Amino acid sequence: MSLPHLRQLQDALVQRGWTVIEYLRGDPAFDVQGAATWAIQRNESRPALLLDFAGFGSMGEDIPLDRSYACAVRGTAISLYFSRVNRSQDTWRRDLAGFIDALDGAEKMPRPV
Repeated sequence: MSLPHLRQLQDALVQRGWTVIEYLRGDPAFDVQGAATWAIQRNESRPALLLDFAGFGSMGEDIPLDRSYACAVRGTAISLYFSRVNRSQDTWRRDLAGFIDALDGAEKMPRPV
């Protein structure tokens, strides 16, 4: 991922009424420092969705958020691969729009609280 990916993802979320209510880094229970999670919410009467960002490089090393290559909505099959923005702008825009559309459906899915 790159900073343009992050900005475009955040902008797309905001345009659809989503708010990032919490930025989480790593999980002390698993001693994972590179992974990140965003808790997003659009309707306070529904539980937040958790976007988990891949946090490991090709050799298993921790990587910062701006080097993450994908994110997924926890507990679902909804995911987004961060294709190269400069080389495949049309693919990235299409994938991002599909991901945001899928979030709308995920918000309506029953989830444990």
